[in-house]
Amino acid sequence: MNKPLLYALVLLVFAFVLGFGDVQSVLSSEENRSAAARGEERRQQPSKSQGSTPGKERKVERLHVDASKVTEMLDEADVRAFVDKAVRLSDYTAPQELLRVAKLHPDELRRVVCGGRRCGAVAFFDDRTRTVYVDERLDLERSPVAKSYVIHEVLHYFQLLDGKLTVDMSCQERLELELEAYRIQNEYLSQSGSHHVVSTRLLRRMCDPLGRGG
Repeated sequence: MNKPLLYALVLLVFAFVLGFGDVQSVLSSEENRSAAARGEERRQQPSKSQGSTPGKERKVERLHVDASKVTEMLDEADVRAFVDKAVRLSDYTAPQELLRVAKLHPDELRRVVCGGRRCGAVAFFDDRTRTVYVDERLDLERSPVAKSYVIHEVLHYFQLLDGKLTVDMSCQERLELELEAYRIQNEYLSQSGSHHVVSTRLLRRMCDPLGRGG
């Protein structure tokens, strides 16, 4: 993995860690509520900007997921519901091609996103397969917080199709995309009646070598 790709990936990991300081408590809550169920069973209208300009997309980070570690693929109707919600909350319109959402074993998620080290990441978007991967322990049926992670990653899919998400972007450009995704994530949480709010105060310092930030 070259330096631009590694940097983009590291920044994404920090975004998760800084955004939700209580990721582990959220996971624990989800595990408690869905443990029994898990124990028993282990293109719409064209976008106004997405796909409208040939060659607009550029390659971004390439993540390599072991497909055998995928524990569940969300069905098309559920994925469309996430996409439709992200469209309503943002300035994007529905893409012609529907992305995929997959639940992934937490060890594999850590291997791909954090090099196998323990970290707070619970979801990421793989542009190579147009797939959002989420920690299998998250309850995507009932938890607004869990659903908000998918909404966040769907925004990155929109950004990719819009030609914004690339490997050669500057730190500030990447930061702006993350802030956009977090803004929509927070809006979703607010509309869902959740008390969780993603703080971006520390995230804003990522591009400041001296660690300053507003």
